[in-house]
Amino acid sequence: MLATARAYEWQRASPNSRTAIEALFESARDAGYVALYGRALQRLSALDGESNFQLPENIASALGALSFEQAEAIDLSRMHLADDNPAAAIAVLQGIDHPSARNNIALAMFVSGDIAQATSVIEANWLADPDNLFALDSLVRWRCWSQGLDRCMGFVAPLRHTTPRRAEDAIAQISALRFLGENQAAL
Repeated sequence: MLATARAYEWQRASPNSRTAIEALFESARDAGYVALYGRALQRLSALDGESNFQLPENIASALGALSFEQAEAIDLSRMHLADDNPAAAIAVLQGIDHPSARNNIALAMFVSGDIAQATSVIEANWLADPDNLFALDSLVRWRCWSQGLDRCMGFVAPLRHTTPRRAEDAIAQISALRFLGENQAAL
């Protein structure tokens, strides 16, 4: 992920450098940044004179369909978060309305030290989509951190009864249940 951040900076500084675009292409592919990988592939195709390369208009995700631009912004936010640059993550997500974007903006706020706002954003995101176990895990931990464990025990039932839609949700569900001492439910 950090290699992608460096390659992204290099490619932005040298937009017509084949080597920079190839570095972004390879590192984005390896890091699982599908939209950044696609954009780099499009740029390489253009350098090769292939002007008919089309990126998909929409990308399916477990949390709802994304436009390609939304997917690219989410990839960039994940990259910036991995690179310890929460301000850049927040900036790239401005105006993006998708559960994944709201998860990432809340995480960036938390990392930046704005705990109250991060908790508010993640709670609203979970309330808007109660199957968003990533948001629920974050809400449990952040609320426990700021208000104590007793204020989090009411989340055991939704954690137990929500079916994960993706691997990240399953990991979050198990992690939150274990955090709350519900080891049997986590099993």
